[in-house]
Amino acid sequence: MNAHNGKSVDRLAAAGQVLFVASEPGQVWRVVCGMVRLDQAGRHQNPMVGFALPGDLLGLECGVQGAYAFSATALTDTCLTPVQGASSDDRAGLMIEGLMQTQQRLLDMAVLRRGRVVQRVKHLLDVIGRDPLSGGTRDAGMPLPYLKDVAALVDATPESVCRALRVLAEPLPSPTQPVAVRQGRLQSLFSTLVTA
Repeated sequence: MNAHNGKSVDRLAAAGQVLFVASEPGQVWRVVCGMVRLDQAGRHQNPMVGFALPGDLLGLECGVQGAYAFSATALTDTCLTPVQGASSDDRAGLMIEGLMQTQQRLLDMAVLRRGRVVQRVKHLLDVIGRDPLSGGTRDAGMPLPYLKDVAALVDATPESVCRALRVLAEPLPSPTQPVAVRQGRLQSLFSTLVTA
């Protein structure tokens, strides 16, 4: 057993490491740190169906069908701890928590798959930075996934993600700047968004 920020963890995985494979028997895990990609089994153009962040549960379906429904891969260095539901009340509570988590992640994935790339990337950065328990921000030191994984999450090319990150990193003009400078910035921003 290891520890991460004072919490015990039973499984550590490096970015890119497969945590479990669909149809394998398994157990329920809670993500303690990092980010996990969930993929559907079979041959699909984009097999990614979701992701999990610290606090999220993985593998709740194992309690019902005995096997994982999705494959899971660490998008960043990840820490997991097993979840034990000894009583029926514990299991019911976990199912309710899992249902609420699934609804939020479905909404997140819907936003990550529509609209302009810069909006999708911004939403991903917001989601990664949001702490579900407190409603505040997460540890600012949480690393981002690799560029190819961010591109898969937002259903865009790595080049489009780079352009979106560049736009998001640019400082917004001050309302006290001359109008000509602000218009130039807006024209530049518009040109970047159109090509993204």
